[in-house]
This record gives sequence, C-alpha cells and structure tokens, in this order.
Amino acid sequence: MPMGLCNSAPVFERLMETVLSGLTWKICLVYLDDVIIFSKSFEEHMKNLKEVFQRLKAANLKLNPKKCNFLKTEVKFLGHIVSESGVATDPNKIQSVKDWPVPKSIKDVRSFLGLTSYYRKFILKYADKAKPLYKVTEKNQKFVWTDDCQQSFEELKNTLISAPILAYPTREDLFILDTDASNVGMGAVLSQLQDGVEKVICYFSKTFSRSERKYCVTRRELLAVVVSIKHFHHYLYGKHFKVRSDHGALSWLFNFKNPEGQLARWFEVLASYDFKIEHRAGRSHNNADALNRRPCYNKGRPCYNKECPHCARAEINYELVPTHKNILTVEKCNDNVTVSESCRNVQDVSDKQSVTTTSISCLNEDRPNMTGDETCHKVKSHVIHNKFKSKGPDKNPDVFPVQSKIVRVCTRSKDYGCSQNEKDSPVKEINFENVSESQLSDDVISIIIQWKIDEVEPTWADVSHMSPEVKFYWSRLNSLILVNGILYRKWESYNGKHYDLHIVLPANFKRFVLNQVHNTVTGGHLGVRKTLSKIKQRYFWYKMRQDVKFWCPKCDICASKKAPCKKPKAPMKQYLVGAPWERMAIDILGPVPCSVNNNRYLMVVQDYFSKWTEAIPIPDTEAVTVANKFVERIVTIFGVPLSIHSDQGSNFESHVFKEMCNILGIHKTRTTPFRPKSDGMVEKLNSTIETMLSAFVSKHQRDWDEYIYLLMLAYRSSEHESLGTSPCSMLFGREVNLPVDLILGRPETEKSHLYLKTVYAYELSQKLEVIHQFARNKLKLSSDRMKRNYDVGTKMQKFDAGDPVWLHNPRRVKGLCPKLQNNWEGPYIVVNKLNDVIYRIQKGPKTKPKVVHQDKLKPYLGGNVPIWFN
Repeated sequence: MPMGLCNSAPVFERLMETVLSGLTWKICLVYLDDVIIFSKSFEEHMKNLKEVFQRLKAANLKLNPKKCNFLKTEVKFLGHIVSESGVATDPNKIQSVKDWPVPKSIKDVRSFLGLTSYYRKFILKYADKAKPLYKVTEKNQKFVWTDDCQQSFEELKNTLISAPILAYPTREDLFILDTDASNVGMGAVLSQLQDGVEKVICYFSKTFSRSERKYCVTRRELLAVVVSIKHFHHYLYGKHFKVRSDHGALSWLFNFKNPEGQLARWFEVLASYDFKIEHRAGRSHNNADALNRRPCYNKGRPCYNKECPHCARAEINYELVPTHKNILTVEKCNDNVTVSESCRNVQDVSDKQSVTTTSISCLNEDRPNMTGDETCHKVKSHVIHNKFKSKGPDKNPDVFPVQSKIVRVCTRSKDYGCSQNEKDSPVKEINFENVSESQLSDDVISIIIQWKIDEVEPTWADVSHMSPEVKFYWSRLNSLILVNGILYRKWESYNGKHYDLHIVLPANFKRFVLNQVHNTVTGGHLGVRKTLSKIKQRYFWYKMRQDVKFWCPKCDICASKKAPCKKPKAPMKQYLVGAPWERMAIDILGPVPCSVNNNRYLMVVQDYFSKWTEAIPIPDTEAVTVANKFVERIVTIFGVPLSIHSDQGSNFESHVFKEMCNILGIHKTRTTPFRPKSDGMVEKLNSTIETMLSAFVSKHQRDWDEYIYLLMLAYRSSEHESLGTSPCSMLFGREVNLPVDLILGRPETEKSHLYLKTVYAYELSQKLEVIHQFARNKLKLSSDRMKRNYDVGTKMQKFDAGDPVWLHNPRRVKGLCPKLQNNWEGPYIVVNKLNDVIYRIQKGPKTKPKVVHQDKLKPYLGGNVPIWFN
C-alpha cells in the first residue's frame, strides 16, 4: 500500500505491532516507524538490539542508519525526553509558554490571562494565583508591575508547563488541535480528551513572514492549520483528530472546487491526515488566540530581531511625538536617514493601524549603493509625489518599500491622540488650498481620491489587506465625491430633496477642528453630544465620535467647572455601639444672636447609643471654653466617654482639646473636610434644635438660651424613632415626670417599703437590660434601613498611589460671583489610601497633604499631570 492514503498509517502501525509482537512493552516501544529499545545494562541492551534486528530482517524491513541512534542514555521520542531518570517534557515543545516575556502593558497582561484562564479548571486556586494580575487589568487602573504580579506571573507559567496541563498523550483518545491566526502570527494548542476532560498536550506559536502577512484572513487561518498539523505530525499522523478554528469559512474547506496553486499544495499536505474541522466562536477560543498575540521583548524593550522566532520585525509603525511640522521633510542627510517628525518605533502586534513593511533603520541595508541624500530624496519623491502612479499596492521589488505609510503615521497621533495644547496644532487656518494639499498628503484619503480620479470601485479582495481606516472609507465610497479637488462626504436629507457636503478631514486638521469647535468662545466648552453635532454638520473622518469622546473629558477647563455625569457616592459606613457613653458626637451650633447672658453659640453633645442630648450655651468657640464646658457638663455628670467624634473645627483640632482627650483617655476621631455626612447624627440634631427654638424665641431673639434647657427636656422625654423609646428611659429605666403629670397626677403601683428596698435595684437593672437590648435591635434595624436607602445608586471610585485627581472645592472667593468660579481644583496626586473611602492627596511636593473622602474626588484626565510624585 503506498504512503499518503488515509489508511496507510494504520496499516503500517498494525504491521509494526505484528512484527514486534511479544517484544513491545517488554524491551521496546513502537509507534509507526519510531522504535525505542530500552534495557537495564549494556549486555542486556545488545541482546535486545539483536532480537529486534532479527524481527525486522525476517519481515524484510530496512533501517536508515542516518535516522538511528544507538547506546544513548537520553533520546527524544515522540516529543519527550526519555532518559534513565524517566520521561520528561521536551523543552522545545513548551518554549512558547516557558519563554513568555514579562508583560509591559495592560494589553500584554490580558493576553497572558486569556491563555491561563482558559485552563483555570486545571490550576489549583487559580483565582488566588491570578488575583494580582487581574487587579492590574481593572478599569481605570494604572499599569504598575509589582513583586506580587511577578510572583503570580511566574507561578502561573510554571503551573501551565507542568502536569496536569501538559498531559501524556494516549493512543485511544481523540486529539484536538486549536489554531488561530492574527495579522502577524499564529498560535496552536494540541489537546486530548482523556476521561472526558480536555487536557493540553503541547503549545505552539509562530510569526508569519513578510509575504504571509499579506494573505487574506481565510488564507492566514488555513496556513495556521497546515503549519500546526505539520508541527504536530508525530502526534497526529495516522490518527483521527479534530481541528477547531474561530474562522467559520474553514468549516467548508474541502468543498472548494478545483483548487489551484498554493491551495492545491496545502490540500495535498492535509490529505495525508484524517481530521475534521469544527468552527468555535472567538470568545471560546482564547487558548490558541493568546499564543498568536504573545508579546516579544528583548532586554525590556520591543524586539526587532530578524532571527527571533516570536518577533514580527516588520510590524513596526511610528507614533507621533508632536512638533510644529505636518509633512515629512529631510534634515541633515549624509549616511543615514533622518526624519524631522521625531518618530519612535512602537510595536503593534494587533495591526490596529496601517503599518510599514520595514523600518527606516534598514534603508541603507536595502540600498547599499545609494547615498544618504539620494535615499532621502528617493523617500520624499516616492512618498509625496509618486504615490499616485500605481493604482494598487506597489509590487515592484525595486521600488522603495516604505511607501506613503510613513507620512500617515508621522502626521497623526494615536487613534485618539489629539493634544489639547493649541501650540501643538499644526494648522492655524483652514482654506480650500491647504485642505486639498493635506488630503493629497494623507496616505489614506489620497488612496480614496485616486480611486475617484480613476473611477474605479475596488473589491473586497483589493482592500482586505489594507488598514481599517481605508476599509471604513471604502464601505462608504458611493457617498464620497470630489468637488474642486477636495473630497467630500455627500449627506442627503431624509426626503432626498437636498444634501450637505462634509469635508473628509485629513488627520493633521483634527486637533485644529476639535479645538475650534470645543475650546474657543464660539465652541463654548459644551459637552460631547453638542460638540459632535457641530462637527457632523461640517466634517467627516474615521473614528470621529471616539475622537470627540476622547477630547472633551480631557479638557481641563471643562473638568474644573463641571461635575461628573453621575456624582461619586460611596456606600454608607455603619458605626454601631452597644452601651451608653461609648461614643458621642460633638458640634458647635451658631452663631446666633447674642443673648442677654452674652451667649452666642450652642455646644451640642449627643450619645450615639441612648441619644441623650446636651445643648450648652457658650459665649465663644475658643478651645479653652469648649474643653471647660465639656468637663463641667458632661464628664462630671455622665463620666468619661470612650470616643468623641467631631468635625475639623479649629477648636476641636486644637492642642488644648487634644490634650484634654489624652489626659482623660478619650479616643478622638474627626470627619474629612467639607463632609458633614460623616457626622450626620449631630447635624440632624442641630436642625431639630433650630426648629424648636424658632417656635419660642421672641422677636428680638435674645432670649433663646432661656428656653434651651426646657427644650432639651422635651427632646429627651420623647420617643426616638431609631430607639423605639425615649433617651430618658434608655438612661434611667423610666420616663421622667413632666408638668402635665404634676397637674393631673400620674398613677403609681403601690409596693411595700420592704419590697422597694430589696427588689428595686435588681428590677431596675433587669429593666435597663431589656430596654437596652430592645434599643440595640431597633438601632440595627434603623441603621440597616438608612444604609439600604442611602446605598441606592452608589458609585465607588478606586484610586491608587500616584493617580492624578480633581478635588471638589466649595470655597468661594469674596467679591466674585460664586456661580462663575471653579468647582474643582487640581490636579492633586493620591499619596496613599487610608481605607476604602478615605485618601491622602497632595498638590505639590512642598504643599500640605489633605485627607479627603472619595466622594470629593474625580479622575484627572488632562495632560498637565504632575511628575514630582515617585
């Protein structure tokens, strides 16, 4: 039977098993044409060799001496290293995962996690191991690679390349080959269904050559299948296996009629294998997809080595470092090429932008006989002037390969890279002349203009290899027209009676237009929707909506004036106490009109548990006055509390008050600035006291301190909503007598004198315990209800050390209109995080830090980020 038929391998395997029957698993192992002989000693090995040779000779089978290895203590067999110590994995087989570089960006981390998470069911405590890496990829998270991240990264790698991930293949179980291709490379994972569980056998990844990257999507996906099957030949040959791909077109691969050329050769290779292709959605195809997008770094920097098996050297684009130029010019050209736009190499493995086919640094290598000046003029003439001579991609190998793509990437920022600095804007005035020139200098728009001039309508096959921006305009080609040498988008009204012309804007005009429509007086610093509406009425370009959404939030003027669309609101923090005078709140109410007794303020104190309230008139808010009244009216009557909570008033933060707390052993806490909600209980009490006083004071309002003590009696003897009883009952175990009780009398239960002496104290303590337990339950229910109502629509914000933020500033400068002043100030830098909602921030290296609540902060998105914080 000739080799190549689908049954050839099984027949040959059965032949080898028949020839070596009785010897397999005793002195040798066989798989198709691979035979390994094992022995415990040299003499035994010679005997086993002789016996195997005799069997092969009897069957008239011949050996190729070049492919034979004798008397080895370690050999490669079926992708493993077999030695006297046992069977180990082949280092070359797991190289793709073992040599995965340390991630340099959030995108790299997500690629790595995409691979590891696919096999998380095989990794013990995967969530714990990968937690530091997932934290790096959180929304609005700044990329910082910590020791925990490095440890998690190494641990996941080591787990991936060890059992049970890299399981041993079995003969009877089905092999599954997952393949995927990107614009620059491919990845594959060979796995096997063992006991109903899919276990990984081997990983494989490879970058495409320069010519292979020009293939269409389907051809690249098919190439990934062919290369992967050939790579895993020793596993798959002679076995039925399944190929899974996220490219649905491959499911109909063998329905292709009359294949020619390269396809026919690939089909001939695949005909030697018995397999079935199955389509799998991309969201379920993370294992193979991650390998073809693995980053490549050399000594911490992007690798551009031609010999590197993982690096796509030709996938280099140029990111703009803004200057005042907007075209490619030549400077100081001797032996090397110099580009005045200050471009830097950026590896872009995802091919989100148009990319060059080589790097500028290799120009002299490609043209050794050309001087630097000649090369520069060749570049300039080809890029700027000769780009319209061909109607498609230049296929002449003698023509300089960089083409006009350098102009595009050097005259643009990133996808949304629009600087808000007017000084960086390369265009000061838009008129028909320079719009036309810029459109012709734009490598994307110039292609569309050339199509319109030549009156051609390219097919998908013609544009499939081009950038997404070219495809965007190609899909709208029928609505694009040339008028007086300028490309417009024709936008018809809904009834078709009239139409508008919108300029197809070149890249180097975007910053100018965005600045004029948003930042100027006629722009008015309006929001995204209104700004976008104005631009849509006049211009048209690729990713216009994304650019506007990126521009407006980064405007410092807008950010300093406008509140977020949804104000930050952290969940309520509960603070429950279980006994009287454990914790109390203190605040100053006033100033109010000076009374006859020369009092202008009220010092309000309330117990968190019993809600007992004291309102003490004081003449001033000096720290000495507050401390003296606190000792006289609170400590001497009710004892020393465990904790006091106040705002950041100067009297409570003074040395005198703090020293009093230290002497008495009181724990002092405070609210954050401009955050009265943190002391909401006493703030609500102040409002209640003001309402009660307003009902009784005279017109001159100077007698308010004469009523305050009786009003406190009214408050303490009333049922508190959160307690279900009165503060008096909480503290004394009974209700106090009011004037109405003296007038009408109050019935009392008569008890003997002996009973009162022996039982009263016990009954009072029991009664207080019942009241306090009832109050605790009511306080818990009331607190939970308030938290539940408050937490509706909460929006937590998370900041890390070093993040720039805006701080809400309610202060207003006297003499200026409050409504026209800034509501936010900054940027500040987050120094550290004190708890879930409290941060310490600082504006400059020598300024005093501030402790603020997260509700007073919002992220800073502008370009003036302080660089002093390390």
